Amino acid sequence: STYFEIEAGEPIDFGNAKDVAFLAWMSREYAAFNQAEIDQIRQLPIKRRVERAGLKIDLMHNQPNKNYGSDLSPDAPQANFDKVFQGSDADMAIYAHVHAQIMRCDNIAYEPYRMHRILNTGTVGQSYQLTQKGMIAQYLLLTLDDIVGVASADFRRVNYDTSLEIARAKQADWPFSESYIRMLKTGQFTRDADSLAADKRFPEYQAQAQSFYQQLKGE
Repeated sequence: STYFEIEAGEPIDFGNAKDVAFLAWMSREYAAFNQAEIDQIRQLPIKRRVERAGLKIDLMHNQPNKNYGSDLSPDAPQANFDKVFQGSDADMAIYAHVHAQIMRCDNIAYEPYRMHRILNTGTVGQSYQLTQKGMIAQYLLLTLDDIVGVASADFRRVNYDTSLEIARAKQADWPFSESYIRMLKTGQFTRDADSLAADKRFPEYQAQAQSFYQQLKGE
């Protein structure tokens, strides 16, 4: 689901902890924006084209036509990645979403002077990866050249202050923070309904989600 699909009336099951969590997070984020900002976000494209060093680069959060789902996860079939360039004349695609650094290309027939690269930047937060000293943050430094095109793709990893992030999550009183803090400590993240429903504050979040949903519907 997306926030705007919920606004459009997508059905909600308040007995399902995943739906409750989605609405709880949505209510917090909507409270941080005014209506003009929400309207601006609503108009943002799902895919953006930039051109650098003679390369056409498509930027997207996940897929060209969908910003959620696991179709481009690291272990996804090659056919899923081939679809990234369908109907596009891009030379490269860069996405995020799956919280993992990736470099691969689509399975195209040989074309002179062209390679369809697919890169994932990784993630600064929620990397799902731990070292002996804690979580890491990831980012991509891409160097382009007018002659060679992609001169380097530098996938970088730096230390992440896990203890500070846990303190901030508690201070912000973020809904379902138990699951988030568990991920920060273990590197294992789950949004399954049983895990979320086990949160001791679930009934409170459930009531908040119902109230927010009624506000969205103007009731």
